[in-house]
Amino acid sequence: LQFAVNNLDRSSLEEKTNEVDKLLQPKHYIWFSQEIMVKRASQEPNYHSLYLQFVEALNRPDLLKCILRETLVSISRLLNAESTVNSSSDRNNLKNLGAWLGGMTLARDQPILRESVSFKDLLCEGYNSNRLNLAIPFVCKVLEQTTRSTVFHPPSPWLMSIMGVLAELYATANLKLILTFEVEVLCKALSLDVKDIPATSIVGRQPTRGSVDALASEFGKATIGGEAGMGSALAGDGAADGGLAGAVQMPAITGADITVDILSVLSQHASFHAAESLFSQQPMLKKMFYILTERIIRKIIPVHVARSIYVAVSCTRDTIQKDFCGEPNEEHVHRAAQVMARGLAGALAVSLCREQLKNKLFLTMCDFLNGQALPEQSVNMIAVGLVADNLDLACAIAEKEAIERASLQIDTVLSESYMSRKRTRERTGQPFYDLARYSRLVYPGDFPELLKVRLNGLQAGHLRIYEDFTQIPHFFSQIGGGAQGLEAGVGRDDIGSASAGADGSVKFSTAQCFERFAGIIEDLDKTVSAAAAEVTLSQLPSQHEACLYARDILVLAVRSASPDDTAMDFAQALVNYLYRSETRLGIDLYVLLLARMCEMSGRVAKEVTSWLAFADDERKFNVAATLALIGEGLVSTDDEDGQ
Repeated sequence: LQFAVNNLDRSSLEEKTNEVDKLLQPKHYIWFSQEIMVKRASQEPNYHSLYLQFVEALNRPDLLKCILRETLVSISRLLNAESTVNSSSDRNNLKNLGAWLGGMTLARDQPILRESVSFKDLLCEGYNSNRLNLAIPFVCKVLEQTTRSTVFHPPSPWLMSIMGVLAELYATANLKLILTFEVEVLCKALSLDVKDIPATSIVGRQPTRGSVDALASEFGKATIGGEAGMGSALAGDGAADGGLAGAVQMPAITGADITVDILSVLSQHASFHAAESLFSQQPMLKKMFYILTERIIRKIIPVHVARSIYVAVSCTRDTIQKDFCGEPNEEHVHRAAQVMARGLAGALAVSLCREQLKNKLFLTMCDFLNGQALPEQSVNMIAVGLVADNLDLACAIAEKEAIERASLQIDTVLSESYMSRKRTRERTGQPFYDLARYSRLVYPGDFPELLKVRLNGLQAGHLRIYEDFTQIPHFFSQIGGGAQGLEAGVGRDDIGSASAGADGSVKFSTAQCFERFAGIIEDLDKTVSAAAAEVTLSQLPSQHEACLYARDILVLAVRSASPDDTAMDFAQALVNYLYRSETRLGIDLYVLLLARMCEMSGRVAKEVTSWLAFADDERKFNVAATLALIGEGLVSTDDEDGQ
């Protein structure tokens, strides 16, 4: 492949394309994109058009996406690297990649999404961090390719809005001669006069290093507590959360990349109620079922898992950077990002792949059973039963894969955000605030003050919104249940002694619920007591044993025929277990469960908060439990101070 591309020229384009097309396989795409195309594009600008013709002639959309992704990764790396500021060769490579990016997208009438590169934010961040010598040449080279576009050429509003920022920098930023020359060359290519372009006032509104102290004083007065000097904002310390940060990448996942041991999961948890007699008579058929199901799962879920991760991480990144621009505690940012990304990724993966898994499993099972010389009616009944018994399990594999990968990717995407807060606190002793992002927040005139972002961190009520991402139902059996996970706490033997609710769901008496609760809470207590003292709830995977027990408790409470009475019984027991717990994990779980009981019943909330605040009980001096209760909003600091 490398030899073929080395000898590529216009006269041999068709010959080399056919040669590469025979050799190039999907497993080579990442290597081919990185080592062959992007590296050459950064060093050989004169051959950009030839390489683009070559890629288009291959006619492989997945390869084109992979090359675009690796181009954005390389651009992000160069924009953020400190060495690029002082290295002329790296700056030239960045300019060449800008021209390559524009040629792949704008010149072909394809947009560059804001989530990939936000050009206006990039210029503003470059101005604030003294990196305009990187930002302006790169942006100019990208926009220069619009001369070959039928959509993005002047007077395209998208293009002119970016040109307005360049015009503002040209007029007010006291640019070096080489940077003004870059802007003038771009304007000439676009047949524009820089003096005639309406300049924006975006850059002028961005906080500069010289005005940080004044802004910190001004924003300190706007905090809820009104404490002067509350925030010492260091918008220029490190990199801000957006702008020069790397774009979210669509992960490239194949069936071989799935980390879940699918065969092991199937052998332990698959159900065969519909084919029990058949599989008992012919055990080899069960093994074939495992192999076929694994093959289907590996074939179908990768693309859906990748898409769910991309959407979840993109939404989480944008939301977290906006909501937490005034939050100096990186642990709060990390916790919220994790629960949101994991909750969204898991739910999306299940919803995206469920129908396709169901159809493919049914057709495959029918073909498989037809080969066993069974009657057609029996084949259909057994196939439907096998799919019904195991569809949720197949979806759960996709859910777990998406959750684990999204958890890692969101930490990678927001790593600079975490480090900025920690670095600022360690170097200066002052909290970090992202003033650049805070100053760009715009609210409607009637927007409630309570919901506006403040520079003293999010309140407990706001943080609870993120905790609610753990309550997203992933399966049909969870809708209306308010808890994740299958309803493992309700067995088949209970149905005979239970009553039916108005919606047809099975309901249990208060005594039945508490009897089951007693067994579950005992198992949960053993699990959390065995955990290490430093383990927290945020560190556990969603399918951890402790999380499953907690979800069973929530499902059981919802399935009660008398929810208020059941929630009250559960809450009383949870308070006792809370103050007995000696591990951080136990305290976190019991407080979270207690908060959910209060949300289910106003009467329970009133009784619990009243007891926690005013009861004369020495157990209330448990500092770790009290801090957790305050964090969940079950106890207020004013009530504690009043005692």
